[in-house]
Amino acid sequence: MKKFLVFAGVDYSPAGGIRDLIGTTDDIESAVRLSDEEDLINGEDLKYDWAHIFNVETGETECYRFNDGKWGKNDVWFPNLATLEKENAKLLGEI
Repeated sequence: MKKFLVFAGVDYSPAGGIRDLIGTTDDIESAVRLSDEEDLINGEDLKYDWAHIFNVETGETECYRFNDGKWGKNDVWFPNLATLEKENAKLLGEI
């Protein structure tokens, strides 16, 4: 089983549960790239409006993004995923 489940959708309201699963990956970078891809719906390319990346190993949502492009975790928002990862590293004492 892959480490990350990637859920995303083109509408703010999710389709619900497994119907929003767009893929699985082993690393966070691939998960983010997957959530940034466009989806082909009814013959039209649409960018995902939102994404949630779930970590199977920890049982927690790793991070999430809404249509403003900002990534967040635990209701704290960051301008991009790199800033979020740096903040996580600080919290874990890695920096």
